[in-house]
Amino acid sequence: MYADFIHLGLKEKYKHVVVLSGIDEHGHTMIANKIIKRMNVNMSISGLHTRIIQGLNNYPKMSKTFSSSCITVTTKKKDLKYIFNSDDELLNQLVLEMIQFVSFYSYKKVDTIKKHYKEDKEEWKRDKDKYYTELINIFDKWG
Repeated sequence: MYADFIHLGLKEKYKHVVVLSGIDEHGHTMIANKIIKRMNVNMSISGLHTRIIQGLNNYPKMSKTFSSSCITVTTKKKDLKYIFNSDDELLNQLVLEMIQFVSFYSYKKVDTIKKHYKEDKEEWKRDKDKYYTELINIFDKWG
């Protein structure tokens, strides 16, 4: 992981690198900065850390280390559709977490969706369908 960060400054000549990761990995940017200082690499590494999103298949979090724990741009649309169409409470909580932390929605919109999740199952289904479409559009841009 540190090599990935430092490579950008050492070989690609980036002066500033921002790492996006879960809050559980907050110490990695500090350690990477200590390493670059010892290596005398002219760059800085900063971190933006987010709340952890629960993982699929009984994993405590989504992680690239465990590919069956996460949703990525390579996730098959039929698998993603299964998650979004499910009535399973854990999968619905996962979708809600994704809407809260992996969307372009305003706080006000997210609050409305949270209310639908708790109180209005038909609106919640419409919210999931809309978010699914938006997520697929994001994936298509990356794929």
